[in-house]
Amino acid sequence: MEAGGWLLLAFQHVQARHADYTPGSPDLDILTKIIDSLQAHPLPDVLERKCIERRWESMGDMTSMAGNTLLHADLNPANVLVGDNDTAYIVDWTFAGRGAAFLELALLIPWLLKAGHTPNEAEHWASQFPAWTTTAPATIDLFARVFAEKWQANLSTNNEPWALAHATAARKWESCRRANNF
Repeated sequence: MEAGGWLLLAFQHVQARHADYTPGSPDLDILTKIIDSLQAHPLPDVLERKCIERRWESMGDMTSMAGNTLLHADLNPANVLVGDNDTAYIVDWTFAGRGAAFLELALLIPWLLKAGHTPNEAEHWASQFPAWTTTAPATIDLFARVFAEKWQANLSTNNEPWALAHATAARKWESCRRANNF
């Protein structure tokens, strides 16, 4: 909250664990509900100018990734906390913004791969969402390519094991899309 020149942040401790994205995990059903809820939620005014596609605009025409859907844009397992009765808490809204709805799913693919899914399994999971199935395959191909290239470029300044794993997962997904002609 912002008032009188002050910015107020509030925090609450919750008893919860990080989500489990491994194949067959019941947390994937929770993740499905989270995404459905996010995509049905109206875009807050504060995010009107925060266009997610700008992250990749230096790599080409990203207009196909523009949109007005609320995106968390970092639903990695550490940012999805699961509490009692499968109550989900979404934390770390640093990268939130607006964009094409399929981006939330596309940004999850590398996390699903790192949790043990194959690219085909991850895409099959994503295909339960209209945002995925109604997006042109060429648009998803473009994103997969640009995302893999961006993560490969990131390795020049960040060679931490987690960054290498993410770049590897992104490249694996992009290679699978190219080979399978989804």
